[in-house]
Amino acid sequence: MHIIECSAGSAALHPDLHRKTLMHPLPRSLCASVVLALGALAFTAPPLAAADETDSPATTQATQPVDATQPADTQSAAAPATQGAVVKTTVMSSSAREELEKVKDAYQKLTALKMAGTFTLDLDVDGQKQKHAVSFTSEFQPPNKFRHQAQDDVIIGSTGEKLFAYGRMSNSYATADAPKDRVVVKDLPQPMSRLLDGQNPAMCAALSKDPQAYLCEGITRADRVDDVKVGDQNCTALRLITNSGDSVDLLIDPTTHLLRRVSMDMTRMLEAKKASDVRTARYTIDYTEVKRDADAAPAADAFAWTPPAGAREAAALTDALSAGGAPGGEATALEQKPAPDFSLETIDGTKVSLADLKGSVIVLDFWATWCGPCRASMPHVNKIYEDNKAKGLKAFAVNIREEKDDVEAFIKENKLTIPVLLDKDGKTASAYEAQGIPETVVIGKDGIIRNVFVGAGPDSPEKLRAAVDQAMK
Repeated sequence: MHIIECSAGSAALHPDLHRKTLMHPLPRSLCASVVLALGALAFTAPPLAAADETDSPATTQATQPVDATQPADTQSAAAPATQGAVVKTTVMSSSAREELEKVKDAYQKLTALKMAGTFTLDLDVDGQKQKHAVSFTSEFQPPNKFRHQAQDDVIIGSTGEKLFAYGRMSNSYATADAPKDRVVVKDLPQPMSRLLDGQNPAMCAALSKDPQAYLCEGITRADRVDDVKVGDQNCTALRLITNSGDSVDLLIDPTTHLLRRVSMDMTRMLEAKKASDVRTARYTIDYTEVKRDADAAPAADAFAWTPPAGAREAAALTDALSAGGAPGGEATALEQKPAPDFSLETIDGTKVSLADLKGSVIVLDFWATWCGPCRASMPHVNKIYEDNKAKGLKAFAVNIREEKDDVEAFIKENKLTIPVLLDKDGKTASAYEAQGIPETVVIGKDGIIRNVFVGAGPDSPEKLRAAVDQAMK
């Protein structure tokens, strides 16, 4: 389960994504915004939970002997080879193994599954607070039909014959042949498997040939810990430790043995990166509604797929699910061309047009409050504006298709001073080919576009600052 394994440079809480991926426009995924909000950071291990000491030892299935220093009820077992190329030893308490077997059995016996929930990033680090939640819905019918939809974002699924993917930001879709049976999740086409892994591990468990193997992929230790109350229900709690030392809690419905919540604490990772005051640092996937079998019987057209009107067909799933394709794409083709004219209003109703700014270096930062990478990059753009406004720089945060009150609240909450323009119908964003956001455009004094930066990465602020400095010479 790679949602719980985040390495330096990952963009979706998945170790296979590298630093260069951060430069791509990303779908609206908190998995992406975790890393982009904090910088490309490597996780370190939170404290291990104490292993159960009352359970009887389970039979060892390891290729290596059990460490004699481990608690008596733990055992070692090699991670299933079908789930990854590297087989590592897992130390697992017998009570954790017993519960995971129940989880495996529950997902394998499903005749239908319907879920709704949220994935949430909650940060309070060094005086900076950020809390952002995205809702999702999903549906599954064995062996291979499913649909997962995140709010205002991606839709991915399978009709049983075809996989399909639609990206809202790119307004594009793609299809591919669907597997005929349950799968090893990582073998689904990318980035579909990464998105499912990061946004909906319960769906991954349902789709998996071996749900227990999926949940334990990359795990070095699994223990049962004290039950956790969610609402009126006491949920069974397991604590998993990954190869990289991350700690993830799985809360399991004791009646159905299906996932109720997946939660990762990032405190120690941030402390290792020299954050001095980490009060909250948590990424959580909460299944607020779970129906199964007869209660989740799908409608006849539940897994049918028809592209939205006006959507374009992409060459591959990767192109549909990245908000703008290759870095820059059509947007960077605007470089060295005259900047498209615009006339937009500020939050207080003042009209601003490109003609009003003639003779100045201009920065346009296209963004939205729901976009994790945008939220992460905005303070850097704001700082560049503050450092250069006395020298004549004109900079604007161009919000795309959101309500004024929501935009104003975000600006105030984050104490941003950069002027905001409201692109209510998205026409200015379209003129600047802002299919993937954040997109930051630097316009020279002569009205020619000097640079277009799409996406956000660790070196984005430095690149933008250098471009502004060069344009202002």
